[in-house]
This record gives sequence, C-alpha cells and structure tokens, in this order.
Amino acid sequence: LKKDMKSTVEELEKVKEEERVKGVFVPSEKRPVFVASGDSAGVQKRSLDRRSTVLKVEGLEEAVVDEETLKTELKEHFKTFGAVSNVTLERDNAEDDDNTVPAAIFALVHFSTRLDAERAKESDTNFKDLCLKCSWHH
Repeated sequence: LKKDMKSTVEELEKVKEEERVKGVFVPSEKRPVFVASGDSAGVQKRSLDRRSTVLKVEGLEEAVVDEETLKTELKEHFKTFGAVSNVTLERDNAEDDDNTVPAAIFALVHFSTRLDAERAKESDTNFKDLCLKCSWHH
C-alpha cells in the first residue's frame, strides 16, 4: 500500500510539473547573470550584471597577414579561456598628419560571459610570440 501511494504521489508530482511548464517561454540563449549586492541593512539584492564582456586586444600590428586568418586564430586562442561569441578587427583612427604611419589594428573579442572575459584578461596573453595588451571595451 505504501509503495502504491508513493508511486501515485510521484506521478502526481510529474503531472503538476508538466502542467506548470506548459506554455512557459524557454529562452534559447543563456539567462542573464545576476550579481548579489548588499545595502546598509545587510539585505541581499540581485541586479543584472551589465559589465562589459568585450576585450580590446592591442599589439597585433606584426601579426596581420590576412585579416580573416587572424580573426580565426584569435578566436581559437581566446577559446581556451571560455566561450567566444565573436571577434572583430578594427583600425585605430589616430594616424599622423602626413599619413606615413599606418593605422594601428586591434581586435574586439566578445565573450559569452563576464567570467570568461575576466579569465582571458588576467591570463598571460602571448600570441604568436607577441605580448598582447587586453583592456575592457565599453
């Protein structure tokens, strides 16, 4: 009798769960990260983590041969620290007056989470015998 009652209760819980889930929107992307913050009363609040997940990577001037190849190699390099959603290459607009110095090239590496980006920023960033400089991009 106890076994029958237990299985009936389990089935009822499953049905309740199915009914609760019906019609609920399930996002295809990861949910946003919330961080705990406290106030003077010691009450924990949760707020959306809006800090950047994009790193500006400088020091690539000597590595540029083909931009598509460089983007692929950078994505592979930074994937060791976490999920990389996109890599873009851009040129700095700060050229000299007579255009004798080419514009500096830098990469914007977009990570899926702030934690992955922090890991990459804090790590030793040697890439193709170049020492890269990583900073937050806003």
